[in-house]
Amino acid sequence: MAITFNFETQPKPNKKGTHPIYIRITKSTPQGKQHKRVKTSIELRQLAHWNAKAKEIRKSEPSHQIWNDILDKEMQSIKTIYRQLREQNKATLNKIAEAYKDKDNNISHSFIKYAEADTQRLYDIGEYNSYKRNLTFLIKLKFFINGKPPKVAIHTKDKKQQEELSKLNKDLLFSEIDADLLRKFETYLSKIPNQRNKKLRLHTNTIAKQLSRFSSIYNRGVKDNRLQEEIQKLISQLSPAQAAALIE
Repeated sequence: MAITFNFETQPKPNKKGTHPIYIRITKSTPQGKQHKRVKTSIELRQLAHWNAKAKEIRKSEPSHQIWNDILDKEMQSIKTIYRQLREQNKATLNKIAEAYKDKDNNISHSFIKYAEADTQRLYDIGEYNSYKRNLTFLIKLKFFINGKPPKVAIHTKDKKQQEELSKLNKDLLFSEIDADLLRKFETYLSKIPNQRNKKLRLHTNTIAKQLSRFSSIYNRGVKDNRLQEEIQKLISQLSPAQAAALIE
């Protein structure tokens, strides 16, 4: 069933006297169309500033360029959420709306992609020991979420393993990380053979360090996303004069 996304605004002003802009999620079914609306971060001072046909803010609004850019980013965000949920066969109207509303906590974004970017950042700034630890953690996590059995040894330079990793495409969203997943990952780690003695398993201290690294990356991701959201909200609240100056 096809799902589409469109902008629309609220005809009647709210208590603040503004007109919020929404993203309308539409699902076509044999029984008809189903709709769900989610609120964006943009609210218009005047309804006349909204171009209903073009689905964008008119040039009569001094902040139109910045606000249209923000709306474009929010539309891309919800479409990304939809694609991610669709891959997991979870793309219902409610799931899409819930994930979008929770994006301020970064839970709708890819943890794997963020962790990969964080790992590359460590390499770029010369933090090679931390880079290697992150990389080793990522390899274990990717095998875990893709349902692979615990490996005898996990080496970052193992070519065969790298080839296998390249074929593992399952993602992990921030929204999927909870206590239950952490317990399952801890159990998975406890079954990985010790690199020096294959008859033994990973030491509890090693497992604790892996979970601590998981937590650190997660917390950084949430913090980074909240900062981006706050910057976006501040920009959306600029006065006409401030917006015009920024555009210039």
